[in-house]
Amino acid sequence: MDRKKVALIASFTIDIIKIDNNIYEKIGGPAYYSGLTLKILGFDPIVITALGSDNKRKIRELLSTSNETQDLEILDTDPNCVSIYTFHHTYTDAGRSSMILKTGCRINIDSIPNDISKDVQWILISPVFKEVRPEDVRKIPRTKNIALDLQGYGREINNQRVISSLDNIKKNIEELPRIGIMHLSSDDIRSDTSDHKKDLERISFLASKTDIIAYTIGSGGGYLGLVLREREREHDKQGESKIEWYYIPPYAETDGGDPTGCGDIFLASIVSGMIMNHGIIEAAVKASVISGMRVSRGFPIKTSTTEIDNIAEMLRRKIYRVATI
Repeated sequence: MDRKKVALIASFTIDIIKIDNNIYEKIGGPAYYSGLTLKILGFDPIVITALGSDNKRKIRELLSTSNETQDLEILDTDPNCVSIYTFHHTYTDAGRSSMILKTGCRINIDSIPNDISKDVQWILISPVFKEVRPEDVRKIPRTKNIALDLQGYGREINNQRVISSLDNIKKNIEELPRIGIMHLSSDDIRSDTSDHKKDLERISFLASKTDIIAYTIGSGGGYLGLVLREREREHDKQGESKIEWYYIPPYAETDGGDPTGCGDIFLASIVSGMIMNHGIIEAAVKASVISGMRVSRGFPIKTSTTEIDNIAEMLRRKIYRVATI
């Protein structure tokens, strides 16, 4: 069977990661984590990015250290780019704090060849820091299914410190078209995750921009919000659409580990499930399994479809409907 193609509009990064007293540097970013996750799950992602010749060579060298990642297809929309996103991430019990040491270049959607657009039905967009503009997203044909990670739209930079907030997301997505699936995390809205229902209420405005909301809370799992469709739609007093929320349990093999990239892996896994005609809740449960494996097993993940399916079957019993908000 032919491997199906997925377009991934995203950036690579160089990540300096500190967990406890351990510090190390590695390739990262949604182009890496989402791209390889799609490949592991049997798809052929086309990574549409902005690198420049020197950075592209560096990324190729880093990818070639693992045989299974050598053939990741990269389309560079800015051959003159000279900078690549470089982050310092610190993980504590309170979550992740980040500093940005270098910024990257804008991804030029106008440079995407027409034949690539024709070959894909799903497009996953995952900006690191506004390198994919909302007005550019509007250029994508409405015949395509789009999944969007909101992480890059929640960020601002202040003296190299990366500050994420829900206010930034609200401000930066005003010009976006309606999207099939949106993902954001508790880190993106600076939530302490002590009141999950309150968080779901805070992000309910996204119903005006998407059909499905995936909200992840790190080791606590996540929530899947289904915006009620026209025939079954309920409205609040302001006439806004309501969202039916489900809890998606986490999968954990160890107490510790490296969670870098889990949000990217989660959304890419959901997209893969949708392409395979899974229901959205089934796709989300399998995404929870795969992102949980990343924490304990490292990346790229060593697993199989059978193993994922078996674990997902056990997790499925822990799903429950939270509320309609």
